[in-house]
Amino acid sequence: MMSAVGFTFLGFIFIMVYNERWNYKPADLPKLYLHPVLGLMTFLFALMQLIMAYFRPHPRTPRRSLFNWAHFSLGILMLMLASILTATGLTKAVLPKQALWFEIAFLPLMIYGGLEGRNIWLQRRKD
Repeated sequence: MMSAVGFTFLGFIFIMVYNERWNYKPADLPKLYLHPVLGLMTFLFALMQLIMAYFRPHPRTPRRSLFNWAHFSLGILMLMLASILTATGLTKAVLPKQALWFEIAFLPLMIYGGLEGRNIWLQRRKD
């Protein structure tokens, strides 16, 4: 968990150093590029995950299931955002168009895998 937030933070810092600052005005963002806004959202969601994990309730408390679903849902949302960020970042890279289509096709597979993994975990927990 800490390494995921740490690497997200490092990526955010590397981009700020590369661009020399946050050089996007709020009025220009929808027209300019969606990548910086989604990257900032991903960074903030990673911090939220870390804060949620710090305040995680004890396993036998009634609010633990609420925490589990909130933590899992935010994690899936972050995976989807990361996939979208990768796809929008690929448009800036010098790669063939097939790389972008591969990333778009990979997104539903990643969501399905996360949900199926959650179902397997819940089934094992019941047994």
